[in-house]
This record gives sequence, C-alpha cells and structure tokens, in this order.
Amino acid sequence: DRSDSPEDEVLFHHRDQEGVIPGDIAEIFVARHGRAQEWALGMHDGRCPFGTIAAVLSLVVLIKMGRAQVQGINTKGMSTGEEILDLYITPLLHVWEEQTRHFFFDLLETRWRIFDMLELIESTYWDAAPPSEALRA
Repeated sequence: DRSDSPEDEVLFHHRDQEGVIPGDIAEIFVARHGRAQEWALGMHDGRCPFGTIAAVLSLVVLIKMGRAQVQGINTKGMSTGEEILDLYITPLLHVWEEQTRHFFFDLLETRWRIFDMLELIESTYWDAAPPSEALRA
C-alpha cells in the first residue's frame, strides 16, 4: 500500500501464500509497531496500520492453529487469540478510520490479505467445535 513504511515493506515479503507472517517475525513486529497509544498520539501519522494488523492477525491464526502460544511474565489479557484481537485490532482500525476518508475501501483493497486471515481464524472455530446439527438456509 502506498502508506506502508520501509519496515512494512520488509514484513510484506515474509508472508506465505495465505498472507500469514511467521510467528517470530510477527511477534517482533507487533512489539515494535503495535502500540495503539503511539498510533493515537500521531507517532505514525500518515502510515497505514495494515502491516501491523496483518502481523497481529498472523499471530492469532498461529495461536488458533496451535502453532504458537503467548508466553512470558506480563501476558495478562493476551492468553488467547480473541484477547489479542481485542487488544490490538480495534484500536488500530479506529486510528486508521480517523486518518482517512476511504477507510472501508482501504480495508477492502489492501494487499495485506486481511480478509483471508480473518477467514482462517473463523475456520478454526468450526474445526474446534463444529455445529451439533446442520445449519438451515
């Protein structure tokens, strides 16, 4: 995207065919660039948060697939994929919504494959607990 930083460009080249970034790379990127307060204070003005969002979604995908876990001393509120989504995604999307008039179209047209990763996350719910009866149309 045209508002990506040089760091975003490097991150972009680590994605797999579904848009997922390896866990170690995503974790470091989120630690460096994922603080919503910095975004809200304008420390990243003009920069698109979709690279950071893709890194967060990658971590959630990997956690939901059982290929990553949150460890450490200060992990309260970050032990599940859902908690990580709440912690990072909503504030970052809110900041971007305030910065652009084309928020919805930016989200739809981004090269970061945000919706593909959301579909991967959604599919883990069906794999983990399939519905007890067939859904009716």
